[in-house]
Amino acid sequence: MTSFETNNRYDIIYLDLMVYFVTEDTDDFTRNAYRTLRPFVLRVTDCMGREIMTMQRPFRCTCCCLCCPSARQELEVQCPPGDTIGFVAEHWNLCRAVYSIQNEKKENVMRVRGPCSTYGCGSDSVFERMRKREHKQGEREK
Repeated sequence: MTSFETNNRYDIIYLDLMVYFVTEDTDDFTRNAYRTLRPFVLRVTDCMGREIMTMQRPFRCTCCCLCCPSARQELEVQCPPGDTIGFVAEHWNLCRAVYSIQNEKKENVMRVRGPCSTYGCGSDSVFERMRKREHKQGEREK
């Protein structure tokens, strides 16, 4: 309502049980100055308060050229914290979110495709794992 961003927090629930908590770790200035481009750290903790996973996204300016590989967002996944197990890399697409899930060597393991619009009022955004065949056809079409 005030357009002042606060740290995001997510609850991960499985079979009606609270399993993990995900909290964003950024300062007020960074969150509000850079908005959706902001760098952040997500900390995943279990119900005992132990940090089991960390996800880090560095700042990347995407204003110069949306299709430029160096301008696309990338998220590093560490589990346990400090031990990189993989990455999530954004791919340029005109109307939808497309990401590659990569291993620790940045080799593509799978692709995930989102809806054309993620701004549905009160609706869920569904992201689909692409089959290998769809993934390979998409690679050839580029």
